[in-house]
Amino acid sequence: MTLFERRISNICKRGAICSIKIGVSSLRAIYLQKEGYSIPEEMTVMSLLDTGASHTVITTGLLDKLNIKPIEFVHISSTTHSNVLKPRYDVNITFESHNRIIEDVLIIESNLRKGEYQCLIGRDILKNMLLIYNGITNCFTLCD
Repeated sequence: MTLFERRISNICKRGAICSIKIGVSSLRAIYLQKEGYSIPEEMTVMSLLDTGASHTVITTGLLDKLNIKPIEFVHISSTTHSNVLKPRYDVNITFESHNRIIEDVLIIESNLRKGEYQCLIGRDILKNMLLIYNGITNCFTLCD
């Protein structure tokens, strides 16, 4: 099933970008309801579908709006640093265009370069999808 197809001007420079919603994980939502707490509202962020990223990463500080704490800390390496300890969170991610929810995803918080997106959707999520990138027509298609 096609989740969405997007045409992006100058896709070669901008990449495969899309809007997603990030919210507390399903398990956390059940706990909050059981304890009588309200569930924080999802937040919308722009994301880059990044086949070069092994893990999904969100810009530092954005998850503060959801008032959640990391479930663990993990060592990561990237093109700019090596073996750095970063917090990992459990969240739900919704691809807005078709309300496709991916539940209980582990995402890492790290400093992303300032730009058009605040999240990298890595191979940990993309491994369960089909991504078609067409540079000739400046579009991409994401299917599950």
